[in-house]
Amino acid sequence: MKNIIIYLLPTYIFSVSLNANDDMCDTDSYEENMRMQVYSHIVSDFRYKWINNTIPYQFDNTPPVRKREAVLSAIQHIESVTNLKFIERNNINKDKYPDFININSEDGSGCSAKIGRRGGEQFMKIGGCTRLSVVHEFAHAIGMFHEHNRSDRDSYITIHWDRIRKDKRQNFQINGSESENIRGYDYASITHYSTHTFSTSAWPTITTLNGEKIGRRDGLSMGDIYTINYMYPSYTDHKEVVLYSDKGHKGKKYKLKNSSPLLGDFSKELSSLIIPDGFSVILYKSANYTGEYTSLSYMDDNAQIIDSFNNNVSSVHVIKSQTQRGVIGDVYIYENQYNNDTELFKLISLDQKNEYGHFPINKSNNQYWKYLRTLKN
Repeated sequence: MKNIIIYLLPTYIFSVSLNANDDMCDTDSYEENMRMQVYSHIVSDFRYKWINNTIPYQFDNTPPVRKREAVLSAIQHIESVTNLKFIERNNINKDKYPDFININSEDGSGCSAKIGRRGGEQFMKIGGCTRLSVVHEFAHAIGMFHEHNRSDRDSYITIHWDRIRKDKRQNFQINGSESENIRGYDYASITHYSTHTFSTSAWPTITTLNGEKIGRRDGLSMGDIYTINYMYPSYTDHKEVVLYSDKGHKGKKYKLKNSSPLLGDFSKELSSLIIPDGFSVILYKSANYTGEYTSLSYMDDNAQIIDSFNNNVSSVHVIKSQTQRGVIGDVYIYENQYNNDTELFKLISLDQKNEYGHFPINKSNNQYWKYLRTLKN
């Protein structure tokens, strides 16, 4: 049985510089990832995704030339294979980008980053980072967890706890977090620790059950690339979300092709909206995607949910839904945010693109899903 598991979210991930062996590319692993359509271990909550596939960043201090070059090289690598773009924040555009990564390159600051978009200023430390380590930290900031912390990792690797430095053992714990396992385990992921990470001796801290190599890479794996583009689909074919001042899709009309950090006067009048097939929105009561929020998909009764939100929306995050591929007959776990229940569904059909649609929110069936039972309240 395959499934998707959702947990609670830790906010910070610590990692280490990659050694010389890490700079090598494991071609066999890359080809295997393409055959298996391997994905990775990601944050599941839409709130932690960057707005409009854009990641603003700035340097906390004047970085040494080699550190700045490492950051720009990492950004170029990520942009060349994903749908993301990076914008350097400055005094001219800072008001446009209130959420941003502040990069600290001071020696001794280590390598660490928060998972996904946290809101406002968030630090990424690269003082002890190589170029590949910078890619690793950006992967965390994009929304990816360590691959070896997946809930199913014990089926693929062995963690040798007695060989790990005591102060680093928490880095090897399975996530008790709001995360999502997408498809198979990715040995080649940029987020996977190498065999001897934080070892107290010459013995490995991680070994694979099938002899697959880990910790040898020259950038994002094919699985990492698939994962990032799964989280951030292309906006080239983006359809419009249409907001209306009156119920029943009537009255004054306001069109959104991308997210809007401030709706202005229209925020007090929103009563209904049309969400295109394959899209979702998050409505926030405060500007710049902050404060109390509610989520809507193209399948929801939006007028009823907007009414419960007191007709007070200041910003709208427009999201093109992630590619939802599955196997008919698989059972999935769904964290229902509308009733706070954990529910079990069986996939019963796919659309013409071999993708599945949204889960029902009221313990019922739809064309894609058969409701089985509630696991907990």
